[in-house]
Amino acid sequence: MPERPLSVNTKGQRREAEELGAYDLVRHYEDVFCARFRWLNGPKGMPIDWPERMLFRFGLLGTAEAFGSMQLAGGTPGLEGIYGEPLNWFPKCEGTTIPDGWLQAHEGPTVHIPNVPQDEIEPLCELMADAWRCMKTNIMGMSQPVVIQGTIGAELNVKECGQAVDGYKPRIFTLDRTSMDAKALDLGAKDHTESLIKTINDIDCEILARFGIKSAGTEKASGVSPEETLSIAQELRLRLERDLEIRRRFCEEVQDVLPGLRVEPAPGLMDDPDASKAESNKEADDNGE
Repeated sequence: MPERPLSVNTKGQRREAEELGAYDLVRHYEDVFCARFRWLNGPKGMPIDWPERMLFRFGLLGTAEAFGSMQLAGGTPGLEGIYGEPLNWFPKCEGTTIPDGWLQAHEGPTVHIPNVPQDEIEPLCELMADAWRCMKTNIMGMSQPVVIQGTIGAELNVKECGQAVDGYKPRIFTLDRTSMDAKALDLGAKDHTESLIKTINDIDCEILARFGIKSAGTEKASGVSPEETLSIAQELRLRLERDLEIRRRFCEEVQDVLPGLRVEPAPGLMDDPDASKAESNKEADDNGE
């Protein structure tokens, strides 16, 4: 096997070299998705956000026996019924040890999301990562690089000094030249950071909307009308109510194997911001403020 050239980085090295890549953004939005609902009274040792992570990554959640007890597991659908519901499914294992029987099809109640959230937002995260990289390149292009001109045999000494300030180490280079000229080159780069930031914010708003989360700041900046804002709020609330109903129905159907299992929305997730504001104003009026 030929040796890998030093100039070619591995996939892991390229990922580490990126300040903010698509993979990091997908993991960030996975945390946001999993923070919407809390699963209570699940199997012993199960993280509170585990079911939501399985739904985010695979789009399906069911119950499967592993190591002598019933567990909640993510999976992929097998046969589908006339309504698109999975008639059976295959559990997915995150660890290295596959429990007995998990290679066979399972039957029973499931939470099924036809459009897997992770697959749905990956293209958007790639666009956002590209926008971040373009903005970094744009900022670097607007800086003033130093071009050195001189003759062969001339000497140039470069000194570097730096001081750590809040975890950031700025670098300042000083030139000690003999028979050489140094001048700054203006690349004539234009500032595109504003449009790139708007692109990033728009993609962020779109991803959050697909999760049923309202981004009021982006709506206000875009100048939408009050009617449009009300329509957006209703749309997002309907989506959250549907997601919660599907999960609660699943909990009811698996009470025989996982008694006490229930799911609740995160505090404040489904509160009406307009109603909360009106109630706050009413309390202020009652207090004479």
